Amino acid sequence: MAPATGSNLPAPFSYLLGKHWCTLDTETTGLGPNHQVIQIAVKDGLTGELLLDSLVRPTCAIDLGAERVHGISDEMVALAPTWPEVRYKLMAAVRGKTICVYNAKFDIQMMMQSNGAWNIRCDGYFGAKEYFCVMTEYARRARIYNHFRAGNRNFKLVRAAELEGIQVSDIDLHSAAGDVELTSRLISKVLGEFSLSANEPEFEEFGTEFDMPEAEPWREL
Repeated sequence: MAPATGSNLPAPFSYLLGKHWCTLDTETTGLGPNHQVIQIAVKDGLTGELLLDSLVRPTCAIDLGAERVHGISDEMVALAPTWPEVRYKLMAAVRGKTICVYNAKFDIQMMMQSNGAWNIRCDGYFGAKEYFCVMTEYARRARIYNHFRAGNRNFKLVRAAELEGIQVSDIDLHSAAGDVELTSRLISKVLGEFSLSANEPEFEEFGTEFDMPEAEPWREL
């Protein structure tokens, strides 16, 4: 299994060039250490196919604050498949791929907590090749310094899309399927710039040196 590491990327998102990547997102019962996944979606970045889109029945109640954000209630997941059932579909969807997640640390943690709730032992990769944190990479791309963090500023997914001029009005935001679609559009938009620049003529007489920031290590648990 290849580790998701790399400290010398020439430009944000460049690692995904030539990779078979997919986007993943979850909605959860809350944000704490005992909360679990209640919705998950996976979208193939190359084919555009929605590989997984499912509600998940947790072993704990959904916090009211979380319900206000994503609109998923206890009643809506009462008859949904359990995490052990959905996990097999997840493994089939991501096998061998590079999983791209906006704020990967959070989603991986929530999936691991769902494993724990069902006493499932898993290494956290679920058969995937590696994880790629889109939020971290977009912070490198935007390069807006945050003095409180002493580093690049992170953006919410919707804000990052708006900064890139990506349409969001046709997407069901705060749903797993909507967020994997928006994450996929964001990645595709950036990767499209690489293919465009490859067709542009070189102007060696200017001797331009690109001022790119050093890459951060990718987030891993």
